[in-house]
Amino acid sequence: MEFTGLLFPPRAATPAEVHELTTTNFRHTSLENGFQVMGKESREYNCLGWAIQSRSFLQDEALFQDIGKTVTFMQSHGYELTEDQIVADIDVWGVRHWETGIVEITHFALKTEFGWTSKLGYDMLIVHGRYDLECLDEEEEGVYGEIVGHFRRRDGGSRRKGVSLGEVCAMARCDCSSNKADCCGKGGEVSAKL
Repeated sequence: MEFTGLLFPPRAATPAEVHELTTTNFRHTSLENGFQVMGKESREYNCLGWAIQSRSFLQDEALFQDIGKTVTFMQSHGYELTEDQIVADIDVWGVRHWETGIVEITHFALKTEFGWTSKLGYDMLIVHGRYDLECLDEEEEGVYGEIVGHFRRRDGGSRRKGVSLGEVCAMARCDCSSNKADCCGKGGEVSAKL
């Protein structure tokens, strides 16, 4: 299955999109400094589906509540835990409940050539700074908490720079050989399986 509605290269967020993500839906105030839009709103996949490159809305609560099941699931998709954030391909976000010691997993972000990317629930797919989604206020609606873990690809190690535009274009069957601006219809919408 391919991802649809992806934008290459990602475009700057509109003022309305910044307002939406900083005041209404997720309240990520750190995104006020800017982010890029890489994909349209979609109910076809969520953050975990994007992170493992499966166009699926993966909702199994156990994957978000049981770290052991999360690790097993990620291993079955070719990822391994790493403590080294430099080689991480996927960051895992969570809220630490200090009174119980439980970490509730809330989000997964994927490193790409453009930077860290996140599919925000049913909302858009964005490119953002690594820590831009951090919010430690448990009372805040839509909170993702903080980065609580990292995964890297098992086959050949980390991508280091993330998924490349060339990989995306090859999957979308467009020619990136000359110039990134010419790839995928000069910044148009494409369908791709990364």
